[in-house]
Amino acid sequence: MFSPCALEAEDQNVKAFMINFSRMGAMITTQYMLTKKKYVSLVYRNEKNETVRMLTYVVHCKKQDHYYVSGLQFVGIQSKQAG
Repeated sequence: MFSPCALEAEDQNVKAFMINFSRMGAMITTQYMLTKKKYVSLVYRNEKNETVRMLTYVVHCKKQDHYYVSGLQFVGIQSKQAG
């Protein structure tokens, strides 16, 4: 099941979908290619309906059909707000 999320990098807000989520990182899809070895903020709602902003590191990005699949490694929580 894909979960909606957003990426924030260099004053851009990009809509994305989270495919996979673990303690160490996430796999997402976007319509835009992300630059490897860059930091981006991943914004999503957790199971408690809190908005979480995580600092992540782009590990890989590849084109698959008409979208891009990117692997993000978690660096740390930037903020968390009650939903």
